[in-house]
Formats: sequence, structure tokens, C-alpha cells
Amino acid sequence: AVRAPGTQGEAHRAGRGTMAASAMSRGASGPATVALRAAAVGHAGVTASLRAVAGAPPSLGCVMPVLARSMHIAAVQAPRWRGAVLSRAGGALRAETAAASVTERACAAAEGRRTLFGQKFNVLQLPAIRRSSFDIGSTAARRARAAGLTPGTIYGVAADGTAEPIAVWVRTVDLVREHNRSPMSFANTLVDMPLNDTASELVVPRSLDVDPVTRQIRNVTFLRHVPGRRPGTKMSIPFRTINDERCMAYRAGGWMLELVHRLPVYCVGDKVPDALVLDLRGKNIGDKIMASEVHLPDGVRIRSNQGDFAVARFAGSKRLMMQREAQIASAS
Repeated sequence: AVRAPGTQGEAHRAGRGTMAASAMSRGASGPATVALRAAAVGHAGVTASLRAVAGAPPSLGCVMPVLARSMHIAAVQAPRWRGAVLSRAGGALRAETAAASVTERACAAAEGRRTLFGQKFNVLQLPAIRRSSFDIGSTAARRARAAGLTPGTIYGVAADGTAEPIAVWVRTVDLVREHNRSPMSFANTLVDMPLNDTASELVVPRSLDVDPVTRQIRNVTFLRHVPGRRPGTKMSIPFRTINDERCMAYRAGGWMLELVHRLPVYCVGDKVPDALVLDLRGKNIGDKIMASEVHLPDGVRIRSNQGDFAVARFAGSKRLMMQREAQIASAS
């Protein structure tokens, strides 16, 4: 660029400096821009701005008054801006913390209501679609499986006394997810199944037809469960042990033999446990756990005609068994 002589040259230099300052304020990189950006952070930015301006080339001397005024405004307004930003951020953080604490307390209270001795009484949500009369048969079932649906049937006596079975479609993804989440207790889990045209049905999974080769679910059946109706819904609930570290048989090198893997029960209420608890505290080799020792929640009773019976016993090697028999004989 050719510098204009005299007064025109001074005006040209001033205009060029103003355009440079405007360009830097729009995002250009350079010492002046660094100074402007550093000035926005407050008092600490003033020192950084002075250091950046001290290293600026002489050609930017015309923008020094602009930088000085910007630095003064930033130094005056920075505490006010910082206070407003921190106040707004602090209020949002306090509100988020309060909401999180309320959510945690609600979840803890709900978990306490659903859990007793490690037992869970959750009710699954599994939506279904009622099948029409044209969707009955192997051809329709094959097409539905290809579309991601599993044919199912709801049977049993309803609360109003009707016993008409209902043919439904269930999404295979939802069914597989709930089954894989608790495979041992899926058969004794209450399922709230809303239908597309009527009110929801409270059911219990009764059977799963799995393909032996592809391991895909081909068919599923559900049984209606009416809370409060006697004698109750027939179920078989697995066991779960507690206080294993206090079991004398385990400490001596023995083991537990489950004589009954699932306890047949009647469930009357609307709370069905995922497992029944076996307390191993103080059990030694040769001892048995009777059915009467199993903790049964309210609304659950044993379904058996043989009275009290053993569900598990503790055994060990021949040497351990002989030592235990000798201990019992000496104690008697």
C-alpha cells in the first residue's frame, strides 16, 4: 500500500488502524485480539492485556487508545459480570442437586418397599397386541416371528369369572430382555400386560417354547393372576441363601445339597418374591433345612400334602461325616 503524504497519510493510518481493531474484535488472531479477550476475564485480564500490548508491533500504535478503553471497561464491569454468572450457575447447581437428592430419596424409599431380605417384588410391564381370528395358525405365526413378534396366549379365570383365552402378540425384544434379566425367577414374576383394546391383564409367565436349534422363543403362555382369590396361583419359586460366611458346614469343608430346587407354593397376594431365603447361620455337617424354616412373605404358603419336609441338607467327606457323628455322640 502507498502511504499518503501529510494529513491524508495520518488519516489513512488512523483508518487502517481502526479497521484492524474492528477485524481483530471480530475474531482475528493477534496481540491486540489476545489483549481484548484477556481483558474480559477481569482484573487478572488487565495484566495479561498489558503484557500482550507491550509485545505488539509499532504499526498497531493507533489502536492503543481503543485497547486502553476496552481494558478499563472490562476491569470495571468484570466483577459485576462474574457475580451474575456465578450466581446464575450456583442457582442452577443448587436446583439440580436438590432434584437429584429428592430423586435418590424416592428411589431409596421405593427400593425399600420392594425389597425384603434381598427379595424383590417387582411387577414387569410387557405390552401386548390382541390377535384377531385371522391371525391364528402356523402361517400367521411364522410371518409374525419374521416381523419380530412372538405369539402368546393368556388363559385362566379372570376376576369377573370369565375364562375365555386371549391370543396376543408380544414383541420378541421385550420378552427376551425381561427373560434374560432374571432367567431363574421369570416364571414366578407378575407381569402387567396392557392390551390394545381393553384394560391391562395381571398375568404370570407359565411356559416358554424355545427352538432347540436356534434358541429363539417360538411361543409363550401366560396365566391370569387375581390377587386375593383362594387358594391362589400355583408357582414354583427358587431358593437363595444368606449368611453363608456363618455356616459351620462350609467352614469345615462341607457343602449343601439342595433336595428341592424350587418350592411349590400358592401365591394369593399381589407380591410374589423372586426367590425364597434359606438362612445358613449355624448349620453344620449333617443338618437339614426344613420347609418350615423357609421365610415366606405374606400371601405365600407352601403347596404340599406331606407336611414338613427337608429342602436341603449339608454333607461332607466320609472323614468329616465320621467326625461330626463322633461330636454328636460325645455331646449326647
